[in-house]
Amino acid sequence: MVKSIKNSIPWMLGLITLAYPFVVYFGIQYFTPAAFAILFLASIAARFYLAKDKKDFTVIAFMAIVVVYILAIILINDEYLLLLYPGFINFCVAIFFAVSLKQKTSFIERMAMASGKIITANAKRYTWRLTFFWSGILIGNSAVCFYLALQGSRELWALYSGLICYLLFGIIGVLEYGYRRYYIAKYGA
Repeated sequence: MVKSIKNSIPWMLGLITLAYPFVVYFGIQYFTPAAFAILFLASIAARFYLAKDKKDFTVIAFMAIVVVYILAIILINDEYLLLLYPGFINFCVAIFFAVSLKQKTSFIERMAMASGKIITANAKRYTWRLTFFWSGILIGNSAVCFYLALQGSRELWALYSGLICYLLFGIIGVLEYGYRRYYIAKYGA
């Protein structure tokens, strides 16, 4: 019983992340920003508890940054901080991707190696370019999220942050997968 609950927690946390804009949009009339932040803090604590590599600097740094942001929401209790959260997360992930470009292995290369892939010179070049590409996509997405949080309607913010950006990421992911198959066939990566 406990194991089945523990196995379903990552799925539930992922659903909370995907539903975040709609939860905020519909719930802000009933709950304070601080109440939402306490829920998100519990979600982050659960994610850290379930993380496989709790010693990974990237995981620790990302969690610490998010916790500080959530604590700011609790202390300031401002609705705009809730609305800025999707843009903030995209920006943080973009920075982690971009910083990895200066390291020996890019973030996407590390993910590929963690899944057991053998990284050739062509694959290394491809994963570096893909990390660079996703850094740009994430920065662009964070800019749109920030703009909509500050200048757009709540409806447009929720629609973009909760649906449109995921559809765009899905389309980009499918196109990248197709290109990757072509690249591997051509260059043997």
